[in-house]
Amino acid sequence: WAKHLGGLKKQTFLQGTLILLIANAITKVIGALFKIPLAYIIDKEGMAVFNTAYQFYVLLFIVATAGLPVAVSKMVSEHLAMDDYYETKRIFRCAMTLIVALGILGACVLFFFAEPLANIVKDTATIASIKMVAPALIFVAVMAGFRGLFQGTQNMIPTALSEVVEALGKPVIGCVLAYFLVSRGIEIASAGAIAGVTAGTVAGAA
Repeated sequence: WAKHLGGLKKQTFLQGTLILLIANAITKVIGALFKIPLAYIIDKEGMAVFNTAYQFYVLLFIVATAGLPVAVSKMVSEHLAMDDYYETKRIFRCAMTLIVALGILGACVLFFFAEPLANIVKDTATIASIKMVAPALIFVAVMAGFRGLFQGTQNMIPTALSEVVEALGKPVIGCVLAYFLVSRGIEIASAGAIAGVTAGTVAGAA
C-alpha cells in the first residue's frame, strides 16, 4: 500500500493549500452555526458546562497529538521520494502505535479522573460531559496519524474531508441528543451535546 500511495497523483502546494482553506472555512461556519441552536437548547448554564468539558478535551488533544502528524508527514514524504516503501510503511505503523497509545492514555485520564478535573474548576456538573468526550481523543489520534500520512503524499483531500465530516457530527448528533435530554436536566443535556464531538471524531476517522 505504501507503493500505491507513492504512485498517487499529487497536488501542488497551491492546490493543497486551497483545499485545506476551503475545508477550514466550512468547518468554521458549521462550528459557529452549531452554537446557535445549542445555546438555545441548553441555555447559558448548559453552555458553561459544555465549554468547560471541551477545554479539558482540547488540552489533552494538544498534548496527545502535538507535532506528531507533522513529523509523520515529513518522514513519509522523505522516504516516498526515495521510493523506500518498506521504511514508509514502518514509519507509519510506529507513528500510529505511538499516537493511538497517547490518545488512549488521554481518554483514560479524562474518563477516570473526570471528578478530580471537575473539582479543579469547582463544577461537578461537568463530570458526565468530561466522561462523554473522553473517547474522542482515541479517534482524533487516529485521524491525526492518517492526516500526517496523506499530507506526506501531498494529498490534502482526505484531511479536508475528515475535517468537514467531523464538524458535521457535532451539530447533527449533539443538538439532537441535547434536545431530547434537556428534560432530564442541564448536566445530562450538556453531556448529550458534547457526545456530538465524540460522534464527529468517530465519523471523521471513518
